Amino acid sequence: LLAQQGNDTFLRFAGARDVRLGQRIAIQPHQDYQLPPDVRTNDPEADLHLRICHRHLIHPTEWNPACVDLGQRVKSTRGEWKRLAFDFNSGDLGSFRKQLLAPLVLELGNRREYDLELKPQTLLDFDNLSLQHAGSGKELMRNGNFERGIDHWFGYYDFNHLPWHI
Repeated sequence: LLAQQGNDTFLRFAGARDVRLGQRIAIQPHQDYQLPPDVRTNDPEADLHLRICHRHLIHPTEWNPACVDLGQRVKSTRGEWKRLAFDFNSGDLGSFRKQLLAPLVLELGNRREYDLELKPQTLLDFDNLSLQHAGSGKELMRNGNFERGIDHWFGYYDFNHLPWHI
């Protein structure tokens, strides 16, 4: 859901086990990158999920050792935006040496599984997503502020794939 506050557009993501939004990115292997999103939630905790993987439409498995998994449990920000910082090395991502020939995708989500399935629904807001090469500062993400709606973003629903069957 896209939401607006004043002139600012942002993504409001309800918690779900398998719903993700992704964007194709181009990163080089064995390079350092920075991913600093702004997030907020009024809920006691939400599971911020960020992952970079080689993928097409349907992921063959949840566990993929070649992915870069980022994210954390976010405690209530009491309605205030909180800037997070994730610094990571791309490892073999972008090299295709150990992967199927598939594009790289940055996925984001608000996961609902394990103990969070027993708690009330959560909302996690995302804004100002940025992916930068640590050395050059070059921006690699498009429309990370959602000012152009979900242009350059694609919805994924991996494990309940029957809705994709037309």
